[in-house]
Amino acid sequence: MHRILHVGLPKCLSTSLQALFRAEPGAHFIGVGPSKHVHPDVLHAVQTQVLRTQAPYYDAGLVGAVFQRELDRARSAGAQAAVLSDEALPVTVGQGLGSVSFGDRLLRLRDVLGEDTGVLLVLRHPLQLLRSLYRYWVVHYGLALNYRLYVQHLLVKGAASHLALLDYWALAQQTRLVFPALRIVLFEELVERPETLRGAMGALGLEVAGALGKENAGEPEAVVAEMLRLNRGATLAAAPHDFNDYTPIEMRQLQAAPTLYGELLGEATRRITLHQAQLLAARSMAQTSGAELDEELGDSERDLLNERVATSNGLLRRDFGVDLERYGYPL
Repeated sequence: MHRILHVGLPKCLSTSLQALFRAEPGAHFIGVGPSKHVHPDVLHAVQTQVLRTQAPYYDAGLVGAVFQRELDRARSAGAQAAVLSDEALPVTVGQGLGSVSFGDRLLRLRDVLGEDTGVLLVLRHPLQLLRSLYRYWVVHYGLALNYRLYVQHLLVKGAASHLALLDYWALAQQTRLVFPALRIVLFEELVERPETLRGAMGALGLEVAGALGKENAGEPEAVVAEMLRLNRGATLAAAPHDFNDYTPIEMRQLQAAPTLYGELLGEATRRITLHQAQLLAARSMAQTSGAELDEELGDSERDLLNERVATSNGLLRRDFGVDLERYGYPL
């Protein structure tokens, strides 16, 4: 039985891929994807232990037992492949994800999946990826900066920001050192030629019959624009992003100890409710406002971004044979 690891990137059709993996009869989908589809033990093993727990406290025995159980289930079901998917694996900035490096996460997964695990890495034009991440943070994390200021913020923070995700060669190189069977696919290829996915997954050991849907395609531009306007005047925007980012496992921990965490759970619930109400309001206003986002960059910001990613893209093209020119990636 094959083992397949999908490592993202975020905003690169990850939710659609996870829906496809869950539906494929030949796949045993370990996770992660939307939490309602995943066993709580898997969520804890991946999102808390593998992604967030520092070495002295990492419970390798617990993670190993969870994965052994899932692999045994896959074999018993006669699956072609067991598939693990979590687009947060390469994200090491924000959302409580800065304590364990991408390389260490890969090593932890190699210990439980095996070195011969096949890996799928989906990349996207860097500027389009940043624009999609920006919209996501406006809608879900109360970001109150316009797009130009957001990009300037990233340029100042450098590798300590989401710009770290744009070093595609480093991500691919780290992955291949741990898992040699690496397949890199471009987001643009998946959109333009859906058969690309069948070829990539077939090379990793899974015959894919279904087609990619449009799960979690993101909010329309007008909704994002209205959310940005509301964020700029809301106290939610002043709150630390991580405060709203309790994982399902962490929320259960709060709920399981109301005597200890009751007040914190109440505050977290209040902010979640406030966010949901704000999003509903933005959707309602967007129906009539026709609001538009200003996502234009000045020449200086665009040149700095292109300069930052061009070297990495060139190395990716040279060492991995990825056709980046076809889709206008900076080189």
